[in-house]
Amino acid sequence: MAIKQALGVALCALAATGVSADPLLLTPLINEGKFSEARSAAQVNDPHFGMIGYSAFITVPSGSGKQNNNMYFYLQPCQDCAPDAPFLLWMQGGPGGPGTFGNFAEIGNHYVNEDLELKDRCFSWCKVNNCLFIDQPVQTGYSYSTNAEGKHDPKSIEYTKTSAEATLEVWLMLQQLYIVFPEYAASPFHITGESYGGIYTSYMGKTIVDQNKIIDSGGFHNDSYVKIDLEQIIVGDPILNIQYQWPTYPDTLYGMGLVMMDEREELRGILAAAALKVAQGDCWGGFLGWNSIWNDDGGGGLPGLFAKYTGGDAPDNILLTEEPGKFDWHSAYLNLNTTANMWHYDGVPSSSFNEGGEVYHSMVHSGDFCTNASSIFADLFINHDIDLLIYSSSVDALLGPPTTEGGVQAMMDVIQKEYQAEGGQQVYDTWHAAKKQVWKVSAKDHDVAGFSKCFNKPNGKRFCYNVVKNGGHELPAYIPRASYDLAFRFIEGRSYGQDGDKDSALPQCLQCSGSGPFAGSAIRGCATTD
Repeated sequence: MAIKQALGVALCALAATGVSADPLLLTPLINEGKFSEARSAAQVNDPHFGMIGYSAFITVPSGSGKQNNNMYFYLQPCQDCAPDAPFLLWMQGGPGGPGTFGNFAEIGNHYVNEDLELKDRCFSWCKVNNCLFIDQPVQTGYSYSTNAEGKHDPKSIEYTKTSAEATLEVWLMLQQLYIVFPEYAASPFHITGESYGGIYTSYMGKTIVDQNKIIDSGGFHNDSYVKIDLEQIIVGDPILNIQYQWPTYPDTLYGMGLVMMDEREELRGILAAAALKVAQGDCWGGFLGWNSIWNDDGGGGLPGLFAKYTGGDAPDNILLTEEPGKFDWHSAYLNLNTTANMWHYDGVPSSSFNEGGEVYHSMVHSGDFCTNASSIFADLFINHDIDLLIYSSSVDALLGPPTTEGGVQAMMDVIQKEYQAEGGQQVYDTWHAAKKQVWKVSAKDHDVAGFSKCFNKPNGKRFCYNVVKNGGHELPAYIPRASYDLAFRFIEGRSYGQDGDKDSALPQCLQCSGSGPFAGSAIRGCATTD
């Protein structure tokens, strides 16, 4: 179904149900032209901090157009920013990880402490950038589906099957959001995310490029659709290319000291067989082999081989044996009776904050899990001049540096082989000739933050691959200061050498909002509730 037609179905069906105050649905108000009322209703007013942003649900059609997907968002306008401040879309991984995690646990303006109170995050990415967090795809976080009668039926949910479908829904959300918040329509647009976000962010870039082309060609009857000014993509520890990435696991785990030689050989056999299934078009079969190691979807009952071999269940950070307790504090905060109405999800018929389940498995069964995102990134960088930063975390076993760099190599191989007319060989050679820089957040630091390898195309468009030391999979949660510097140097076009230092703009505070062992209560001065 065409986008214009599909959106019309959602708007008309929902308008008949009336405005629901609980949860807050903005699309009926938008459909009635009540833009100021929608904006006012969506305000999040905290007793201590005052107005801290906007949250509500925007309704878009399901893939078939037969159901409505009510997508939960949280918009944080920047607090101290220039008129042309970037608009950052954060895309959580999973699949099935809600955007609320990225907000509270990683990069948003506030985090939740152990007393379930909101606190200022010093190393927020959103104080000088406008940030948007979405619980997507549908049935992730607070986002939920309704049928044509406006009812949530848990027995007949149409789950989103692909990232192409998911990102089109996000694009449709943005078009409605720009109606309510027109001041962001012309802002430079940046996409960022992590993990499965390697697939999400690549498809989000492709979706924006494709929809911009349709707008330029006059392909939409609705002339209110906004072209999005996509400038950059920043993605961490991403899924990029199974055939390049999976073979790196045995030596990665062996090099980390997590497995011994006999176990490494067992893993080689499992992953070779799994990658072959994927190459033969059997994504589900390949996933089952891969997942026998990681138990990434949380199902299957028995722990995976990683837990068996290491005695722990924290592949996201090998310095830990289990996930940090801090990761659950924001969920407990959101479950308080006093917060549901403030955040406008009170009365939501379903919610899920765990990866796995039908959201996850729908993406695997469709083959989306096995997407070659490296080819999409190659096209975005070569043909559409999108600045691209891919970063990896040194103590992440699940998608750490060897695995991530394997995906980067896949992208460069695509550029060399498929984009000769666009200077692909030159880009490939320039990448391999580039030398890494040792990177410190400040030249005054004793400790090294990580390593960076960057190059520019002749037109100045930039690609960087960074490794961050001592960081886990959810990098900004574990290493807030270095993550902040990582992102802002790239957003602002600065180098990762000493000439790119900008100490005057670097927050001067402790990393209390982060999770141990190098942040949060592990730091002297952050051990007590703040």
